Amino acid sequence: MEVSGNTWPEEGLVNKHKLPSLVVLCLGSMQVPGDSLGPRVGSQLKLKLPPQPIYGTRQQPLDSSNLQNELVRIEKEHPRALWLAVDAALGTWRTVGQISVRKGPLIPGIGLGHILPLVGDVAITAVVRPRSNNRLLRLLKNCRTNPESWAELLSEVIIEGIQQALGV
Repeated sequence: MEVSGNTWPEEGLVNKHKLPSLVVLCLGSMQVPGDSLGPRVGSQLKLKLPPQPIYGTRQQPLDSSNLQNELVRIEKEHPRALWLAVDAALGTWRTVGQISVRKGPLIPGIGLGHILPLVGDVAITAVVRPRSNNRLLRLLKNCRTNPESWAELLSEVIIEGIQQALGV
């Protein structure tokens, strides 16, 4: 899907949601070091994109304890908005550092075996560490890279994309 300037394509996600209405959902927990990328990105975005609705920050994370209730509330506040979901992911040693952007929802909590609702119309995931057979240790260990640097870089990429797509 190509967007040039403020002209929106006739079909696809943009037309379905009657943009420009975008909500950014940054998932994860500051309690779990390997899962803190989302709230870190959310905090960066809140500072740099104040008018944009951003949910999931260091102070108010979107995690397994509140996700279902928050999604209901956000849907009521922003009906028919396009949801951009951001989360950390597990991969292999070779994929650590990869960022994936794709159409469709992400599956939060899968790395720890949680069953949570699918989130997002567009998903951005960043592989922060390799998978482990030990479920408890999967995300409790620190990322292989500095999560704060990752969050800053990822937030800049997201801001550039939003500004180009929405002309804000």
